[in-house]
Amino acid sequence: MKPPDSYNVFGITYNALLRSSAAAHTLYENTLHVLRILIRDSTLYCTMTARIMKIIGHRGAAGLALENTLQSIRSAIRSNVDAVEIDVRLTKDHHLVLSHDVHTGRVSTSSINVHQTHLEELQTVLLHNGKRMPTLKEAMRVMADTPLIIDAKGEDWAPPLAKLLLHNHRQDISVIAFDHDELYSFSLLCPHIPVYALERTSAQEAIKTARQNKFTGVDLNFWILNPLSYWLARRSGLEIIVYTVNNVLMARFLKILYPHISLTTNHPHRLGFLSDTRKTARRTRKIRKQSSITQYPASKKKSHARHI
Repeated sequence: MKPPDSYNVFGITYNALLRSSAAAHTLYENTLHVLRILIRDSTLYCTMTARIMKIIGHRGAAGLALENTLQSIRSAIRSNVDAVEIDVRLTKDHHLVLSHDVHTGRVSTSSINVHQTHLEELQTVLLHNGKRMPTLKEAMRVMADTPLIIDAKGEDWAPPLAKLLLHNHRQDISVIAFDHDELYSFSLLCPHIPVYALERTSAQEAIKTARQNKFTGVDLNFWILNPLSYWLARRSGLEIIVYTVNNVLMARFLKILYPHISLTTNHPHRLGFLSDTRKTARRTRKIRKQSSITQYPASKKKSHARHI
């Protein structure tokens, strides 16, 4: 069988390209549109190089202690995190307790539905660490001055959570949730509290929702973050948190690509060195120490001159 000559091959390829010309043209126009915006907002792109990464303890510090317990929160604080994230659910009698799952089966020997159980009964269940399930009020007392991020799970949590936080005068609490409608309801009740749209599948949808509802930012599974969604969020003035990053190399890579994000991790003791907030604090302490050292000899010299 005679192989096709180069002209025939070219003709077949060219015809295939013509058939897909409409899609190619659309892609070309969209790419040009993005490039025009990037060039127009090049000043914004330059400001994105400033590094302000924060490290957030996930469910307290789930890699150091049983998740969503007071012990886990204390472990995160000892690791000098920039903030602590915990999960909360509503009990049958409208108390907020620390729990990620609908049931307690993964963290205890009993499997009880949190939303269908009263607080008194829930606290008779011993967790795997030998302690009872803590309430949000107890967790907030343990937090001291460490910023808190509340991941609200389930349904109908907005009114009771708003009521609790409105009676609390802390200024360093944020709320995140997968239920964006409930999160919007909460934002109307507590407009002064930062809120973030949680998302695990589509970064663009989360950004769109956050823009429409005037949320503070988005909290994304780090696998769905890409340069375009990062730029769109930054251009929209949205803060970006990603979860859950436990690998040091991956964390370093994300910091290079996306210097403005905050990382949520089960192992804050491993990733703490990436915190720019901590670096800034260390730099400030160093400058103050150096200034006190330089001022001391001068004052001593003046005192010596007076004695002479």
